[in-house]
Amino acid sequence: MRVSDIRIEQWDDSNERWAQLVELLEREDQLRWILPEDGPLRADAHVFVALEADAVVGFLAFIVQEIGPPDGCPPLGLTEAKVLAFGVREDRRRSGIGRALQLRLLERATELGCYQARSVTGVDRVANLRLKVALGFAVSPTIRRLSDGDRPAFIFVKRL
Repeated sequence: MRVSDIRIEQWDDSNERWAQLVELLEREDQLRWILPEDGPLRADAHVFVALEADAVVGFLAFIVQEIGPPDGCPPLGLTEAKVLAFGVREDRRRSGIGRALQLRLLERATELGCYQARSVTGVDRVANLRLKVALGFAVSPTIRRLSDGDRPAFIFVKRL
């Protein structure tokens, strides 16, 4: 299928097909970022779902937050779209779905008045790393401090 056959919709957890998205989030090890402890969807989350012939093939979830305070810094008076979760079904990768989701993020973040878009990605997610660089995101290495241990990662930021 062509990427033009992909539909991107905005969903919340009241969508009748939400369980299909949760299944893909689990497969991609991204569920914990938007549904901590199997609780409800974060109230402030924006969730885009990529559909191909009505099958859920990708997702991107983000929040809008003030730059500074979430990281223990003083506020700048600017907001950012921070990606919480992003993934494409393994058999549909490298087909333009991830790019379409990222472009939709940038478009929506601009509409919401965000100064920048930001995401943190594990070093093992090579396709995601390449996509972000191709879309013009700046990159900086970091160590992600998680409850189950520290992991190397990259922070991606794109001014809107």
